Parts: sequence; structure tokens; C-alpha cells
Amino acid sequence: MAQLALGLVLTLFALNIDAQFLKSCVSEESISTKTCCPVPSGYSEACGADAGLGSCVYVEPSDEGEVNNYDDIMVYDERYHWPSKFFDYGCECTWPFSGQDCGKCVFGYHGDQCDRHVPIIRRSITAMEIEDVHTYYTYLNWAKGNNSDHVAARKTFRYMFDENGNYQSAHTELPIYDFYVWMHYYGNMRAVYEDPASGDLTSASMMMNHHSSNFLPWHRILLLHIERDIQILTGDEAFAIPYWDWSGLTECNVCTDQYYGANDERGAVGTSVFFKSWYQICGNSSYYDTSAGRICDPDDRIPLQRMPGMGDEKFLPPKKDVGFTLSVPNYDTTPYDQYSNCSFRNTLGGNGNTTTGDSVFVRDGKRFMHGQVHRFIGGVMNDIPSSISDPIFQGHHGYLDRLFEKWMRRWKADVNFYPVSGTNFGHNRDAVMIPWFPPMKNADAFQNSVALGYDYDDMDETGQSSNDAEFELDPVAYGSCIDRESVLYY
Repeated sequence: MAQLALGLVLTLFALNIDAQFLKSCVSEESISTKTCCPVPSGYSEACGADAGLGSCVYVEPSDEGEVNNYDDIMVYDERYHWPSKFFDYGCECTWPFSGQDCGKCVFGYHGDQCDRHVPIIRRSITAMEIEDVHTYYTYLNWAKGNNSDHVAARKTFRYMFDENGNYQSAHTELPIYDFYVWMHYYGNMRAVYEDPASGDLTSASMMMNHHSSNFLPWHRILLLHIERDIQILTGDEAFAIPYWDWSGLTECNVCTDQYYGANDERGAVGTSVFFKSWYQICGNSSYYDTSAGRICDPDDRIPLQRMPGMGDEKFLPPKKDVGFTLSVPNYDTTPYDQYSNCSFRNTLGGNGNTTTGDSVFVRDGKRFMHGQVHRFIGGVMNDIPSSISDPIFQGHHGYLDRLFEKWMRRWKADVNFYPVSGTNFGHNRDAVMIPWFPPMKNADAFQNSVALGYDYDDMDETGQSSNDAEFELDPVAYGSCIDRESVLYY
């Protein structure tokens, strides 16, 4: 089927986004001056200013606290007014350059001058030649075995300084893939706040990439970063993360050694040539007490486990559930969390009933779509903050992103579909997407995939695919959600 015109990429917003933080930005000097403006390799000035790649500028922090009245709650959390606890200055890159030092290209572009556009087409993993699948797994193992040029914190910000206020090294190197596991965890990390009764610091759940409006765009950016880092690592500029279409399956058809690895009766993924040595990090979440400065230690490793259909969830989502979800016209609805009714975001996320669209959220209760798949796979995938430790996460979220793209094209969604305010912390339209740096707004990621440098197989500009009839896209069957007009937020 016809693909969206790749020429649209030329008009995209310059996404100067990278991850937290380059090694050169966690020195005592950088932390004390609150400046992360590195010199890219091969250049002589910060941000590559000598060649016009970018310049070092003041970074406008998120005003999320004032917008949503989180000031009293979040003032002790390092993600409050992100990234101002760490840095006031960062690189602003000239399009098409990107990254914390402006030494990378925007998604979909390559070359010393970032002037070579390479079409990125994501395909179904079960439709790929098995040799291509195994090349993908080889790449993943390279990403698991080669260190990232970014580092991860071992402590919260308040505990990075001695009694005299001097910065003490609190960051560690880790493999490329593990770094993104850590980033996913950090977005879910418990928030630090002051107990109003005792005055002591404590912590509570505060998901900044789940259970509210930025769930889909945040994970879209996550996959783009993994994809680009693998492209750079391997030199395969056309590399694209494949997706796993789980709709209508009665079993996990990719939980075999030919794909993501088979597991034994105890859940151990121990026979796969590609994944038998893989492990989970950031899984000991009960120990990570942010109020005491403890966060995920990347060296705390647990063997990878997967238990498809062996837990409480015995089924994968049927195709009619996909059809219902794609037929919900509203991207999100109040209260913009797990309790939103007739919300595409909440329904795809798993907390909306796929017959009525009403929220069904009860802690440890029934889940649909996204959440149903996590629970069906089980093991590591059941631990949301560290679930990306299982490589099947990419196939799962790749398919969710494909459905997100089909929905955007079908409903001609633009940024006005995204709520301006009233969402959970970090999720408002113009809120900074935590913890990416330099900061980007949620609105910047709420674009169609072609504008972000990639496309999907078998999808035209209206979101139609050759197998759409299987989803039973019949609005008459689906109740009041489908009768409503799309809610827009101008």
C-alpha cells in the first residue's frame, strides 16, 4: 500500500533530544556550573558551534509544578522543573543536527552533515526472513555488550554531594540497552515528597511515562532512541525495530528459540542462542527507596524470566478488541489517568473496557490490550518499570506504536487532540518529557511517524492496512464511545 510521502520529513520539527546524561556532563565542573554543553568529537567548540552545529543556551525548565499545582508535593524530587536540578544550560542544535552535543542527526538522517535521509520501515517480525530476524538479535546483543556514551545515576540528586556541598561521582557506565532499561525505570521512579504529618521525606508512586497522556509519545521516543543507537553502533542506517502483532493469537508465537527465546516450566529463558545470557535490571523496586537516595543499581542483575500464559492472564487480546480501540475517537479524556472513559490512550494502555470504553481500573484487576499482553507474557514483563529488560518488550511496544500510528492517521490527529492541562505530573501538552535531555515537550512527540523519520509496512496515509477487515471496525457494535465527536484542546 502507498506510504506517506517521505518528503514530509523535510518539514519536521528539529527534535534536539537525547538521553540523560553524556559522560562529559557529569564532571564536577559541569555539575557545579549546571552546564551540559559538550564539545562533539572532531570539533573544537561547545555544541559544535565552530561548524554551526549548535550553540550553548539557557534551558527553559518545565513549569509543570505551577500548571498542575504540584509545587508542594514535588519540590524535593529531582525531576521537578526538569532538568533544573542538574542543568541550566545545554546545547540547542541547528537542524538537522541533534543530541546533547549536537553530534548526532535527527531521527532518519545520517552522514557527517546529516544530509542523507534513509527511509526507516518497521516490519512485522513474523513476516521477516529468519536471517533478518537473527541479524536483529545479533544487533541487540551488541547493544547489550557495548557501553553507552551516556551514564546512569546510582543515587538521587540530593545524595550526590558531601556535607560541604561538593559533588561526588554518583554515575556509572552501562551497556547501551541497559541504559534504556534504566531510563524507562527512571520515568517510573517513586517521587520524593515531604510527609505533611511528620515532615519527613518519603516516596510514592508517580509514573511519568505511564497511566496518563504521554504514555504513547514517550514510548515512541524510547523506541526511536534504541533504533538510532543501534544504527550508529552497527553502521546499518536502515535498521528498524520490528513489531510483534499479537492480535488474535492463542499463544505466544514468538516465544521460541527461533525468535525471542523459549522458556522452561520455571520461566527461565535459558536455551536461546541469542538471549540465554540476558538479565533484568531495575527489578528490585521495593528496595529502591528514593527518599533515602537509593535508585536502580544497573549492576543488580536478575536472570531473565518469561512465563507466557502461565500466570493469571491466559489470553492475548482478540482482533475485535483492536478494532474497538482504533474506533475510539478521543485521544484522552478527563481525569487523564487510569480512570478515563472513552479514551483511546487509556483503552490501548489496558485500563479501558474494549466493549464499552469505560475504565475498568482496579489494582491487580483485569487488563486489556497493552496491560493484558504484559500480564500474559509474565515474568520480567510483569514488572512495568523494568519490563524493557525482556527483548520482547520492543516487539510488543512496536505493535502498540503501530496501532497509535493507525489511530493518528485514521482520525487525522494533530497536537490539538492532546490535553493542555489537568493530566498527571509530566503529562501536560507543553510539559517536558522526563527524563530526556535536552528537554522536549510532549507536544513535540505527538506527531505522525513519518514526521519523526520512520514508517510502517502495509499502512497508507489514512491508516488503512490490508488486514483491517479482521479487526471488525464496525462502530455500530461498540456503544456510546464511538458516537462521540473527537475532543479537541485548542
